[in-house]
Amino acid sequence: MYLFVDAEFLPLPGDSHMLLSIGMCGPLGEEFYGELETAVDASENDFVVEHVLPQLNKGLGLRGSQETIRSALVEWLRRFEGERIELCYDFHVDRLAFEELVDSASLSPRFGFEAVHVAYLLGDADAALAADACWAELERSRGLRRHHALADAIALRARFNSAHSIEMDDPNGLTAPMDPRVGEGGQRPSCIDDVIDLREASRLLHVSRTAIRKLVNAGALDVIRTTQFGDERVSRSAVLEHRAAMKRRQARGLKQMMEASTKLGLYDDELLLAQGPRRGSKPQSTTAD
Repeated sequence: MYLFVDAEFLPLPGDSHMLLSIGMCGPLGEEFYGELETAVDASENDFVVEHVLPQLNKGLGLRGSQETIRSALVEWLRRFEGERIELCYDFHVDRLAFEELVDSASLSPRFGFEAVHVAYLLGDADAALAADACWAELERSRGLRRHHALADAIALRARFNSAHSIEMDDPNGLTAPMDPRVGEGGQRPSCIDDVIDLREASRLLHVSRTAIRKLVNAGALDVIRTTQFGDERVSRSAVLEHRAAMKRRQARGLKQMMEASTKLGLYDDELLLAQGPRRGSKPQSTTAD
């Protein structure tokens, strides 16, 4: 079962953030929305002032302290106990916001989830159209605009369903499909199954896990899933593509090195030895007269 999450936040110095609101939606129309009741000084952040703050404190969902939001969210999640939950997000702070609110100690042992990074959806033109249609309908019917946490969570679901050809009762993505696990042809989206751990990635690339960690930190490999125990997963196809790119770079480098060496005449002696002595010529003596 897929759940979709989005968070609105105020960026702070040191790559940290202040959570302002969090929105989630499930496959059958389940929704959660909470706002943190806290003083916000966003005077230096034009984006938050223009797009986020005007949509807060409109009477939707729950407004309260972080503990109040946490308790309500944990209670909302109880309906999914026993399900295999895949938490879809398109920006890393969304996942962090969820994890900060709901730590493993707060959840029932029967609730487990894996975080799935679906930022690839942002490059899908049809998915973008689905999200735009969803935002337009949400604004018309509920007064929710883009950059509202719940509106963006619902639009993310619309993107996902469009990209994976999941049929919906509502073309604008406001009502989810009866079976969100399958797409066209009855198959689960390949992005869910095409994941491997970092150990397998290191084996495929013939490098150490430390080297894989450096690739992840540098953004060369994206973490698309994190288990509830903090184990990271990357895309197998992305790893194989990276391996192919490595081989292409190695081949180009070797060719360039050989061309440069040939131009400098570094292989002349080896070529003469390979050709052998010319007909009618006397071999050079290797001893002194």
